[in-house]
Amino acid sequence: MQDSLCHGPFHCRAKIDTSATRSSGHIWVFSTAGAMETLQNDQRIWPNVWLRSIFTEEGETGWRTCGKQKAPETYGHAINQLSVMSLFLVNLYNQDAELRKQEIENRSLTENVTEYINQHYADSLTIDQLAEQFFVSKYHLMHEFSQKTGTSVYRYLMQQRLHAVCDLLERGTVPNEAYLLCGFKDYANFYRAFRSAYGQSPREYARAHRIAAEEPTAPDA
Repeated sequence: MQDSLCHGPFHCRAKIDTSATRSSGHIWVFSTAGAMETLQNDQRIWPNVWLRSIFTEEGETGWRTCGKQKAPETYGHAINQLSVMSLFLVNLYNQDAELRKQEIENRSLTENVTEYINQHYADSLTIDQLAEQFFVSKYHLMHEFSQKTGTSVYRYLMQQRLHAVCDLLERGTVPNEAYLLCGFKDYANFYRAFRSAYGQSPREYARAHRIAAEEPTAPDA
């Protein structure tokens, strides 16, 4: 489990991470549905509220409802409840970030970056953003990517955008709309990149594929 909550007066019990309770200024965080029985049978738990929040069972994530005992409606009591829930949610956020980082580390950097670009080529991606996304310096990212793929991150991104534009042109989208849908911000730069890659303008490409699509196919003999 995470150690992110284990600072100052707060302590985390090992192997426990998704439901929370409070006693004498300490936080206990539980990971299994079975841990709820421990919560309900533990005489030390905070008597006013316990949380049955996100739980994981057989790979599925869901929500348990909050169970509450009648509590005095005081401002201090409400603040204490909010403090526990806030710390709990911070812990979940940190766990999610750590899991994502571990997943990234289990695959090669190039695999992760290419997959991310394939899914986000229409966004305003930069080298700095990609480096931050994958917890590396931009110089390491550029070197590693070019070593594994033989091309730069920028050129790979441009290729994916141009392929996406071609797909839209073949389906009838006009060039003035297609380039914007695929992450290009300036038509002049897009036009130059397209002509350099395909030897014709976007309109010529669209026209050629439209004519090809309209040509009748030969009947079967």
